[in-house]
Amino acid sequence: MPGELTPVVVLDLNFAGYGIVRSLVPYGIPVIGFYTQRNLPEARTRLCIKKIRYQGESDLIEKLHQLIDELDTRPVLILTTDYYVSFFLENRKFIEENFLIQLPSNDVVNLLLDKVQFSEYAEKNNILIPRCDLLFKEEDLDRIDEKLDFPVVLKPYNRTTRWTEARFPKAYQLSDMDDVRRVYREVSAIEPRLLLQEWIPGKDSNLHYCLTYFTAENDCLASFTGIKIRQWPVGTGSTATTAPIENPYVLEKTCEIFKALDYQGFGSIEYKRHENNGKYYLIEPTVGRLNQQEYVATINGINMPLRCYNYITGSDIEEILPPRKNILYIDEPAEIVSTWVHFKKRIISPKEYFRSVKGRIRYRYGNIKDPGVFLGLLLKAVAIIFKK
Repeated sequence: MPGELTPVVVLDLNFAGYGIVRSLVPYGIPVIGFYTQRNLPEARTRLCIKKIRYQGESDLIEKLHQLIDELDTRPVLILTTDYYVSFFLENRKFIEENFLIQLPSNDVVNLLLDKVQFSEYAEKNNILIPRCDLLFKEEDLDRIDEKLDFPVVLKPYNRTTRWTEARFPKAYQLSDMDDVRRVYREVSAIEPRLLLQEWIPGKDSNLHYCLTYFTAENDCLASFTGIKIRQWPVGTGSTATTAPIENPYVLEKTCEIFKALDYQGFGSIEYKRHENNGKYYLIEPTVGRLNQQEYVATINGINMPLRCYNYITGSDIEEILPPRKNILYIDEPAEIVSTWVHFKKRIISPKEYFRSVKGRIRYRYGNIKDPGVFLGLLLKAVAIIFKK
């Protein structure tokens, strides 16, 4: 395969994947993107030197083997979802022998992914997290009924492929026990292991996060703190619009947690500032992969995929800094529906909305240098409309 620079394999082009491509390609780094969805808008990108569609885990392993046979060097591998992190753990020996990738030990990965383990770890180490209870069977609802304070958030113990394929939201915000029982019956056939979590009061804009990359020596090579402006679904979903913000506390706390765990590779932590007491509660750690909104760091001068690439390959590619910072990042479909709900529920006024998107903006799909992706988004939207 042509090119002197070590290629990068992205699993996959959805989620944070397209942001990774856009972070690396301007530097001449060849990127190979994997994907599963036939109508994925990002699969229309012309930035990758190769795009590979696969179906199922066995097909993915087979196509990774084929790719390795084609290449003259071990490529860098970057993951984008918890599914691929689990895939890595199951195939760690094969992946580490054939790809350049950094993740912490299996024990650390499992600790951060396992909500029970991490909850116990947080309690022992004075990490402030929302109170939570586990639902492994319907009888557990009777056990926890009396001690619940509403509203609560219900989410899967692990967000499996089946959960995603069922198109269930990332989490549910529920106002009473009847809501809990109704949603439990709806989702437990797909994922019986669920988590009920205390709701921390505050708008989407109370959510702060810290993105990091740690070296094998447990040094923080890169960090970026940001704030969510809106999510979809509102209150419990993924980023619709986000912006950079300096938050020394969130940065310090994130580095403290990861250093204590001898962490390495990509990792991030999301916090929510309590509307009443002002304290930051750890909502969710992300381990072994890039976060969905990671491209906001790149457009604001902290190109984590490039810094990882330089470190892991021993390269010295100089980062091109943006002429101006404080650039917003918007996921177009999520922002449209989130804004509609914000208006409908009078969470924000039109004046507040326009103030929140004031300044320079970059989009998840819209990219003048790669128009096929946005076209793919429009075609997918039309197909969904006509199906209805």
